[in-house]
Amino acid sequence: MSGDELHGARVGDRSWASRLIRSRGRDGPRHNAGTFGGLHEWVLGLPWVVERPATQRQGDVRLFAVDCKPLGRRQVWLTTGADQEDGRDEVTVSVVLPEELSSLAESAGWGVVTGELPAGHVIVTSQSPSDVRATRHLEPMLLAAYSYALS
Repeated sequence: MSGDELHGARVGDRSWASRLIRSRGRDGPRHNAGTFGGLHEWVLGLPWVVERPATQRQGDVRLFAVDCKPLGRRQVWLTTGADQEDGRDEVTVSVVLPEELSSLAESAGWGVVTGELPAGHVIVTSQSPSDVRATRHLEPMLLAAYSYALS
């Protein structure tokens, strides 16, 4: 089962991921503020998505939440940031998903479970979006997390 089939997400030609893949061309993998900015712009364009302030201790981490008064939903569902462990400079994208979806998300190649949360949720962290193969899984993973945050 592919990531698209997993949650019924459609990956259209105008999607953030498609634009990112095309923009890389033959130059090979890269990540920079422009690439990440495209992701942040796309995410903030989703209805009821707001950016939450991060603490100074969190450094370059950005937090995104659903804040939907009509549905009574307020939940952080996405974090992005630079992971500079072991001298590597990689970008990380993590989402909150229901625990029952975690094994399907891992088998679809969206990422790996990196933490457990209350109420039967887990944190799934993708491979670095600087890797074009990983980028193809970002949009369905993000749409699934966004949908679950609204439900």
